[in-house]
Amino acid sequence: MSADAADSAGNPSSATAGTTAATATTPRQVRRRRSTNAPKPPVLQQAIKKLSPKQIVGFVLGLVLFLVPFIVDVPGLAEPGERMLAIFLLAIVFWVLEPIPLTATAVLVILLEVLLVSNGAIVDPTGGDAALADTVLPAADYFAALANPVIILFLGGFMIAHGAEKYGMDRNLASVMLKPFPSSARMTVLGLMLITALLSMFMSNTATTATMFAVV
Repeated sequence: MSADAADSAGNPSSATAGTTAATATTPRQVRRRRSTNAPKPPVLQQAIKKLSPKQIVGFVLGLVLFLVPFIVDVPGLAEPGERMLAIFLLAIVFWVLEPIPLTATAVLVILLEVLLVSNGAIVDPTGGDAALADTVLPAADYFAALANPVIILFLGGFMIAHGAEKYGMDRNLASVMLKPFPSSARMTVLGLMLITALLSMFMSNTATTATMFAVV
């Protein structure tokens, strides 16, 4: 038997102290372990906590105005018109107070039109009235707005601008294109106008605008 083993057998308290010292953790490690193992709140709860009072008012006001045309009969409007009015009121409030991003509101409008006003709506917007059948459009007509070439072009422009901003290409592009102009606010604006006018001679106006997103 070695001297260390004999010492451990003869003095149990020293062995216990060694084991305790080996397994002891600092208060910082305990806090870190607790924070790591602590359950995270649901995603919806986190999103609600991040809402500002303005966004909360926008949610409540938008939903209330959205329900008004369904509850109160609007003179001069048939059932499809009342549903479109409800979507219009919701969109206006959401675009002004921005409880959700503007792009999300735009997509929400098309989705609500498909679900409430199209011929594939959840509840028939005509109410069984054959005279209103011609006023109801197919769902494909509403979805066609998302595939408009101008919208796709601007979407590509935003994507290019975001990528250029992420990797610093916007600064390099701006420094090269605006280098001939002095570093003053007026001359910078003049430079942007001249560059845009020059590009629009050879490109469409929408393509030029999408190209200049990264610079602006």
